[in-house]
Amino acid sequence: ALAVGAYIAASPYRLERMQTFLYPTADPLGSDFQAQQLEIALGGGGVTGFGYMESRQKLFYLPE
Repeated sequence: ALAVGAYIAASPYRLERMQTFLYPTADPLGSDFQAQQLEIALGGGGVTGFGYMESRQKLFYLPE
C-alpha cells in the first residue's frame, strides 16, 4: 500500500486523479465536471430513463 501511495504521489496527474476519485464534489467546474454530469444524466432518468434524445443533460439542460 505504501508503494502504491508513493507511486501515485510521484506524479501530479495521478495525484489529481486520485483526489478526484476520493472527493468527487471538491471541484465541480474543474476535474470533477465530467463525473458530476454523468451522475446527473444517469440519476435523472431512473430505471426506465427519459428516452432517446430526451435527456435533460443535452446542451446543459436548456428548457423547451
